[in-house]
Amino acid sequence: MAQNGPTAVRVELLRLKVLQLVNEGYNCAEAGAKLGITRVRAWQLVNEEMALIATEQSKEAMDWRMKLTVRKEARMRRLVEIADTARTGKDISGEISALAKADAIDTDLAKLWGANAPVKTDVTSNGETVAANNVFAVPVQEASIEAWLAKQSTAQ
Repeated sequence: MAQNGPTAVRVELLRLKVLQLVNEGYNCAEAGAKLGITRVRAWQLVNEEMALIATEQSKEAMDWRMKLTVRKEARMRRLVEIADTARTGKDISGEISALAKADAIDTDLAKLWGANAPVKTDVTSNGETVAANNVFAVPVQEASIEAWLAKQSTAQ
């Protein structure tokens, strides 16, 4: 299959048309019928286009983060210079101010890169700490989830 040939162009146009129809409220079967392709192919084309969009947005977001990081690091270097210069004098308020601003930049960078994102943890019955990934376990001895939930609601 050619990367830039007529076939690739036709597929790209078809991908955009299917996505447009789905965005207008058609399901994949209806969009496929309207364009003369199968429901499965319509679904594949929509998934391909959504993956391309997600990759494009992810790359743009990463580029934006990198630009902001470079900008903030330049400001940080300047603030360190200011703090070093202020340290030589008797008045330390300039140094304190510069260090406070540098600290704010560190906080901004941590937020930008997700360093402060909360991590969910849970403690097992034997006291081990484990990461909780939005999943809970129903004890094996219970007959069903409903029975377990009923027991939990009566216990409270």
